[in-house]
Amino acid sequence: MGTWQALVNQPTFNADTMLMLTDGTVMCHELDSPNWHRLNPDSSGSYVNGFWSPLSPLLPDPDIPPSLGGPTYAPLYFASAVLADGRVFVSGGEVNAGHKDADVTSTQIYDPVSDSWRAIFPPPGFDQVGDAPSCVLADGRVLIGNINYVAGDTLPPAAILDPRTLNWRPAFGKAEALRRTRATP
Repeated sequence: MGTWQALVNQPTFNADTMLMLTDGTVMCHELDSPNWHRLNPDSSGSYVNGFWSPLSPLLPDPDIPPSLGGPTYAPLYFASAVLADGRVFVSGGEVNAGHKDADVTSTQIYDPVSDSWRAIFPPPGFDQVGDAPSCVLADGRVLIGNINYVAGDTLPPAAILDPRTLNWRPAFGKAEALRRTRATP
């Protein structure tokens, strides 16, 4: 069994979601902020002796109203994933910029090589993303669940993002797909 060790260089910000990137560094979101930071291991590969560096912040989203903290996109409890090519997927936020029950739909892709974010369309048919479940499928696509789906809805229960084209398609469960097939003349 391993043991926990404190970092020599503690973050000077309130750490939130952390993601291990494909280059071995750790990307860390700053609580109630659009800011992200990178934990770089030292020359011997030690994270304990590593150092923090700032990354580009999330892009503002003009579709987030001021009543929900907009246009600042500073999510809490959001969907995220590291893509096979090393980019990072971030979508939604149950809380935005400290505004509870915001359930925003903002969706962005981070490129660690260029240290830049790109806003993309949120999943089609999702009026909220919030803290939706998400995962990277074996073929590299991203699956995200619809937090507002109710059985029998016309909205899809999930959507799949192709990270190469940044296009979405609805994803239906087996029972829903069968029902839709039978309903089609």
